[in-house]
Amino acid sequence: MGCPDEPTAGNPLPPDDPQPIATLPDAGASVPAETDAGSVSSWSFDITQPLNASGHFAASPISFSGTIVPPSGHNDPIENVQVRWEEDGNNLHTGHDNESGRSSFNTSLAPGHHTIHAHVVDFDNTDNILATASVNIYVCANGDLLDFSAAIDDAVWHTHIGDQNNTSSEREIWHEDGYLELSNSVSNHTALVEKTRQFSPGNLHLAFRMSMGRCAEPETTCFGTQDVADGFAISIFSMDSAEDTIALINNHTRPGGGLGYMLMDSLQDGTPPPSIEAFHLQFDAYYNHTDIGHHHDDPTENAHVQVHFNGNHDSDLDPSPDNEISLWAEIPELVDNQWHDMSVRISGNTLIVTRDGDTLIEGTIPAYDFKGGYLVLTATTGAVGMYQRLDDLDIMTTCPYQAADED
Repeated sequence: MGCPDEPTAGNPLPPDDPQPIATLPDAGASVPAETDAGSVSSWSFDITQPLNASGHFAASPISFSGTIVPPSGHNDPIENVQVRWEEDGNNLHTGHDNESGRSSFNTSLAPGHHTIHAHVVDFDNTDNILATASVNIYVCANGDLLDFSAAIDDAVWHTHIGDQNNTSSEREIWHEDGYLELSNSVSNHTALVEKTRQFSPGNLHLAFRMSMGRCAEPETTCFGTQDVADGFAISIFSMDSAEDTIALINNHTRPGGGLGYMLMDSLQDGTPPPSIEAFHLQFDAYYNHTDIGHHHDDPTENAHVQVHFNGNHDSDLDPSPDNEISLWAEIPELVDNQWHDMSVRISGNTLIVTRDGDTLIEGTIPAYDFKGGYLVLTATTGAVGMYQRLDDLDIMTTCPYQAADED
């Protein structure tokens, strides 16, 4: 994806030493960066990223970018100076592009308030500071963190727990060890709908721990671990209300290979589902294909993560393993019954999915232009069961800025 001529919060300029990192758009007020008084040199520096007085998350790398403004009449490549970014005397990055004067980098920062300085210094005498600009930001340790030390709040989350016919079940998903057991060894369908707010699919970061496997207890081994189905999915449904979203899930989804998000005719009266816009990221443990009567061929026989749209598989992005979009990846050890740290970041139409720090998917979601929707987490099993566990769900959307004397 090409860069725009001018940087925006959702489209940071590329660093002079490119790194495979995408960042969430800056949160907070759009206030110009400060230029320190006393910089009397005719050189100056313009910080364009991040926004001054903006908020960020410790889990997400922050994009820093700015441009050297040379003295009037200076038309040569900018080779006799360099840019040094620092905080409290600690160097964060040094360097710039000689042609454009641009200096950019990405880094993660500890929670709290930060004042970052960008110095333009003499190349031959780096103690000679020609110009300085500064930007103030705040870093939040986490967003809305659910550690499941207690049962989930019914005022915030609608919980649908169904059996093989999607009939409401009395099964308890909260585990006394402090996690959610979304499915077990029998046919299950669990859906969690965050009903208090809509999320923008262009600005969402979820971090969570996940354990999937045949064993009744996590972090253990047991016979038949490889014989599991079906999987877990994260969805954004573009619906008018939480009530409409809940009705959609309750009436038009069911256990099995649809993973709780694929829409079907109502089991109650056969009514077809409405046409909707939605985004889905599925962690699929079972190979579904048309030879066994399934309407969809998975791109691989192995467990995998894959993107789908609109409550169906009809407009698959990846109809074959050779597809260039590649918004799927194999995870052969998906169902190893161990806890794994997962991260899902959507920034604009860029998606990054990681597992234990390793990137599974990094790509652009084509035609991804709808905004707003309700977050729905689903897990299903069918004829074959599987334990699917969720813990430490951190929903990161906006980090409010706090001044230095407030944190």
